Amino acid sequence: MTISIEDRRRKGDENRLPGYDIANGTWWTLVFLPGMAKLPQVEQRKTTDPWVVSPRTAGKMADIIEAWEPTPGWFSSEADRAKEFKADFVDFLRNCNGFRTY
Repeated sequence: MTISIEDRRRKGDENRLPGYDIANGTWWTLVFLPGMAKLPQVEQRKTTDPWVVSPRTAGKMADIIEAWEPTPGWFSSEADRAKEFKADFVDFLRNCNGFRTY
């Protein structure tokens, strides 16, 4: 199963960022990082209920994820791929207009 994440900008907006389809395990690892529970709009429970997250909260999530060192095997068995995904996802969180999950 996957969690789909999309920029809250309207479809057709030239500034809208491409979204992500993230494996549940990868997503839950990020959601349960220390500090995430304190953020508004972040629910630390394993559910596929949709989220609507503000740009401010997305930016705070980016700070937490950026400071985190992925565990071996997270996202990929190749450490370079995990670091690349982490950097790309942090960039998405910092530059999106908030995001929705489904």
